[in-house]
Order: sequence, then structure tokens, then C-alpha cells
Amino acid sequence: MQRSHFLLQHQWRSFPRLALLLFLLLGVCLLCASGCAPSFVMRAAWEEFKILQSREPLVDSIGDESISAERRQKLALIQEVHRFIPRLGLEVGGLYTSYAELDRDTLLWVLMASRRDAFELYQWWFPFVGSVPYKGFFDKEDGKLAAKELEDRGFETSLRTTDAFSTLGWFDDPVLSTMLQRDQVELADLIIHETFHANIWIPGNVAFNESAAHYVGMQGSVEYFTFASQVELAKTAQQRQRWHIQFAGKLAALIEELSALYASNASSQEKISRRQSIYSEAVSEIMRTHPSATLPKEINNASLMQWRVYMTHLERFEALFERCKGNWDEFMEELRLIALLAGRSRSLDPFALLAERAQSCEGQTRNALKSRYVYIPPE
Repeated sequence: MQRSHFLLQHQWRSFPRLALLLFLLLGVCLLCASGCAPSFVMRAAWEEFKILQSREPLVDSIGDESISAERRQKLALIQEVHRFIPRLGLEVGGLYTSYAELDRDTLLWVLMASRRDAFELYQWWFPFVGSVPYKGFFDKEDGKLAAKELEDRGFETSLRTTDAFSTLGWFDDPVLSTMLQRDQVELADLIIHETFHANIWIPGNVAFNESAAHYVGMQGSVEYFTFASQVELAKTAQQRQRWHIQFAGKLAALIEELSALYASNASSQEKISRRQSIYSEAVSEIMRTHPSATLPKEINNASLMQWRVYMTHLERFEALFERCKGNWDEFMEELRLIALLAGRSRSLDPFALLAERAQSCEGQTRNALKSRYVYIPPE
């Protein structure tokens, strides 16, 4: 792994996993108590411990006839995707080599909140991850209560389900039974997406992290099914990727138009009253070309931002991949460089760096870019 904490994980592998998890979460929480409630940390530690303790080797689960044939087929697919991932320039280690059966269909409820008159998301802070515009709840009622508290403060909220999460390489994340509700293309995408997070993560830059993982997951699934000679699934993966990139462009145009309204001199109440007509007109056009899109009829900034977090400048990732001529090792080195630079300086916008690298001539080396932003000691 390229991440510094991966070495720490291996150095401490002899420690009991619960002790390590509690040390990592509770230790930082005590140092930064204002950012992370102890009750939330304890619940997160306990839930992660239960998942880790319930893991079974993936190969054993594939042969376990007490598991349905459909699920075993999907587990076998994950095993093959796991073997393929190093071809994408990613290190996979022990990720997704085990399986955990959960006693529920939903892993987490994820809450986001935004101001009504601006695309200004409420932020939570977590150890190692940094500031993020979402928070996960293991109980729906807890999520609804937190949403109500934010709504009482004037925020719009969105509460959605998720079937997976990443520990960003701190632990060897297992395949979860909740993931197996996805179809084959979505499942391959998910495994690649989450593996990307374990390799590259910029604290405090969630939109870049998620959009990068989204593009890599989609492109990676196209290439996996092509490699596996599964022509129809490769075609489905490619169509899905085109749908998402085109939809992202239309979504960006809507958000740009609303952003102009929110940045205007109109009063807060005027902005709120005028935004619905802009939204309704744009959504009508989007649904004409993308009828399967799940956009609400009534505008909700938090819902729009959920889409945006995963779909910001997908075209730039595509342009960089094409500039790298489909060479995954080179593409990942470019993304690692962007993560390095943006991680060292909060003033650097990773999306701006992405655009620069996507448009740069091939003769401009990565070392030349490094020298412009950071001091590199001579070798």
C-alpha cells in the first residue's frame, strides 16, 4: 500500500484487533473530543469488531452450500475481481479475501445536510479521515433524530442507505452480505471503488476521493469484464459508465445555474422561492434523456450534493486516463501525485491539478510538477 498507515497496520498486526481499533478511534477522540462523540466512537468500534469477528475465508464461503447458489456465484466473481485489481495499478493486500454475513439488509444510514439558500454542506470531523459532509448511523432512528436536529437549525437533509464502507486500509475489509444485493457489474465496480479508497485518500477532500473512486470503479469494471471475455457484461459496464458521465455533465450544469442564483444579491427568501423553477425545468430535461435517474420532484440541496460528491468532473478523470493511453500504472501515479500535493497543501485544489495533468503535454514530467509546488531534496 502507498498509504503510510498501512505500515502501521502491519507492524501492529499482533495486537488484538479490538484493542487496536479502540486505540485508533478512542485515542484520537480523547485528543479531539469536540469533533467526535465518545458514544458514536464506541458504537462504531463495536460494530466494526463484530464484522471483523464474523469473517470467514472467502474461499470457504464460496464452497459453503448453506449459502445460496446466487450468492456463491457473486462471491466467486469478487474473488476473480480481487485477482484482477493489481492490473489496475492498485495494491489489494488482504482486502475482500473474507466474507461476513450480517443480520440485516442495510449496513448504514448515511446523513447529509445543506443550507437551503446555498450549496454549503454541514461538515463532520473524524479521526484520520478529516472533515466529511456525511455521517453514518447503524440505526435508522438515530439518523432520523440527527436529521431532525439539523432541520430544526434550518438545514435540508437527506438520509440514504449504504451497503458498504471502507476502513481506508486500516483493516482487511471483508465482503459483506449487504453488498451481494447488487448485480454483477455494480458489484465489480464496488470492489474496485472501495479498494481505491484503501490506496488513495486525501483528508478533507471527499468529492475528489469519491469521484476518483467512482471513475476508477466504472472504468475498472469495464476492463475486468473485457479481460474475462464476458462480452455482454463488459457492454453493460461501458453503457453504465457513459450514462454516469453524461448524467454528471447535466447535473453540473444544473448546479452551476443554481450556484449563480445562490451567489446573487437576492435575499435568502428570494433564492429559496426562485430555485424550484430552475430545478424543475432542468430535471424535466434530465429525465427526458436519463429516465432512470432518481431525482426528487422537490429541490433538496442535500440530495443534489449527494450526487455531486460522487460525480464531480468525471470528464477530467476520463481525459487523464485517455492522456495516459489507458496505462493504469501511469494513471494511478498521476492520481497519487495529485493526492500527495493536495494532501500537503490545503490551498491546492485537486480538481485543478487533475485538469492540469489531463491537459498537459506528455513531455511534462511528474517531477517537473512536483518541483513547482513542493521542495524535493536532491537525491
